[in-house]
Amino acid sequence: MTDFFLRIEPDAEAARLTPDMIEQALRTHGLMPRHAMQVGAGWLVHARRTDHAAKGALPFPEGWRVIEEGPVLAHASWPAANEVRAVGEVFTYALLLWPAVVGLFVLQSQGWQLALKIVLAVWLGLFHLVAYRGAGGRFLGNSMLMLSACVAAFWWSHPGAWMYPWLLVIVIGLYAAVRGSLKGGPRVRDGTKQPVQSPRRET
Repeated sequence: MTDFFLRIEPDAEAARLTPDMIEQALRTHGLMPRHAMQVGAGWLVHARRTDHAAKGALPFPEGWRVIEEGPVLAHASWPAANEVRAVGEVFTYALLLWPAVVGLFVLQSQGWQLALKIVLAVWLGLFHLVAYRGAGGRFLGNSMLMLSACVAAFWWSHPGAWMYPWLLVIVIGLYAAVRGSLKGGPRVRDGTKQPVQSPRRET
């Protein structure tokens, strides 16, 4: 038995594809599904090829095609890769959002600085929306929105005694966002992370 991954991408007018459909398509060809993770508009699927696996194209819904296939080098590589990606998303959004939050307080409301403040406000709105619609779903979106509000409160109270409690809240909130992103399996159902079902025991 060998582990491999499939990258599945849709055409412009592809039908809806769910984790259950992916699992059914794999099992009809004698393949054992391990994990499925939504990546952008497509899916990244980890499966195991058994001795009874059938050859030929997998019966995915119309408009879906396998654009890449390759071996999984280690069984632990899949969850480890997902963990790195989850942690990376939290810190990437923090680096993209928090300087813009500070910029809204630093810049003046006149001239070119006012124009830049408007650009930063639009930037914040767009990237918070991207956080909600990304792989992290509502949890990551809510986390980054609350953390951005905490950064705003920290900068508003600077300099002063209240900046230290807000700094503590930011650190704890960032830790909670990372822990929450790592919790649960990589399987995604309708944009929300769901625990991965235990694979069937091999006989």
